[in-house]
Amino acid sequence: MANKSKTQVALYILLGLMTLITLFPFLYAVLTAFKPLQEMSFIPPRFFPEHFTTYNFKYVWSKIPIPLYLFNSLVIAVAVTSSVIFTSSIVGFVFAKYGFRFKEPLFMLLLSTMMLPIQVIFVPTYLVVSAFHMGNSYWGIILPNAINIFGIFYMREFIIQIPQDLFDAARLDGCSDLKLYFHIVVPNSVPAIVSLSIFQFIWTWNDFLWPLIVAQSNKLFTMPVGISAFAGFYAPKPNNYVMSAAIFEMVPVIIAYFIFQRHIIRGVTLSGMKF
Repeated sequence: MANKSKTQVALYILLGLMTLITLFPFLYAVLTAFKPLQEMSFIPPRFFPEHFTTYNFKYVWSKIPIPLYLFNSLVIAVAVTSSVIFTSSIVGFVFAKYGFRFKEPLFMLLLSTMMLPIQVIFVPTYLVVSAFHMGNSYWGIILPNAINIFGIFYMREFIIQIPQDLFDAARLDGCSDLKLYFHIVVPNSVPAIVSLSIFQFIWTWNDFLWPLIVAQSNKLFTMPVGISAFAGFYAPKPNNYVMSAAIFEMVPVIIAYFIFQRHIIRGVTLSGMKF
């Protein structure tokens, strides 16, 4: 019993340290956003600001079009998330509940593509986007991200747990494949759909490299690209201004996460039963 208690204490200490390590960059960014400019030159740097100020946020708001960048990020994130949910649930349904030739090899082939770094396919993808005259457009950013292999795998693992009896009974009642999808798969996959939606939304919202490649005008910049352009390279802005801009980017996804936190945990737990 004593050994078990010691193990639990050690585990809690380890989890506490991991939590601090994970939260440290976030806390540093938030506190830096409230530091006045003169405190950025302190050596050594100080974690907590001596004087809190909100001027940094006003400065950033006046220098870069935050509403435009937020709008672009929202449009792209919602469009990509919607398409990924639809394609992942449809394809996951097919792989989970249908039998066809070369099903397993094809599924393994899809999963194998996840081992490729995404940067490997940027050049051919951009050439295709340019060939279809979709450069510097929403479509050029959205369409290449409309299918997510992880999403297919995730939805398949969840849908495969839906009892086969439901599908057999529905087929006896004359349900088509499309009705099976909308009346059985979708209602029974809500936890997985919600959790995948949040994950995909956050991934798309934070995506930097592909929007940077496609967007050639600041009117199409997303928040990460806009913040990078604002931060500068040859004459970088002070960190307190950059962190203030980053706060504008973080707030929407943090709110979304806390609203749907229960669904995320449930979806991950249920879909992970047969990983």
